[in-house]
Amino acid sequence: MKLSDDDVFLVWTGIVIPSTAAVASVLVAAISVRIASRAKEIAQNSEAARRDAEEHRELFEHRLRFDAALKNLYLGIAGRIEALREHDAVARTVAFNLTKSGRPEMMLPNRPPISSLLALIAAARLDAHSDDELEMLEVAASVVIMAAEEGESEPERNSPAAREERLGQELHRLEGLLHGIAEWREVSPPERAEILNELRPEV
Repeated sequence: MKLSDDDVFLVWTGIVIPSTAAVASVLVAAISVRIASRAKEIAQNSEAARRDAEEHRELFEHRLRFDAALKNLYLGIAGRIEALREHDAVARTVAFNLTKSGRPEMMLPNRPPISSLLALIAAARLDAHSDDELEMLEVAASVVIMAAEEGESEPERNSPAAREERLGQELHRLEGLLHGIAEWREVSPPERAEILNELRPEV
């Protein structure tokens, strides 16, 4: 059967065109959903990358600050070692002069205080980021305090030989701390714990 022009027109306007429009609408909707999903995925990936970059930047900046604090601490320990050696030289001179002058009431010069070194450790704590960093600084403070206590003069052991022995013990602890900090910085967390156990003074 051949359709008339009017029938063809009706078919196109009533069936073909609406069907085509419906299919097109479905396709547009599907494409829109896909585009929206892809845009959301891109946005999520971009945000994750931004967070990762921010965390990396923060960790990098922390490492720089903590390394600077460790450098100051390292130099502070080295400075105390030098100050103790200089104090020992002065104490030897004073002790010699006391012996020659026969004036036992004169006192030997005071030993260098540890306050500045403990202040450097406290300052480094402000830039510490992890438990192992805080533990290392705690051990460092205990080593400095223990070394100073061992180096203090005792009335019954104030001979030159006794002073030299105490100085040697204190310098040995401080030099060990220097090497320990340098080694601690370069190793993994499990190895760091071993280094701190070796450095930690026995109570």
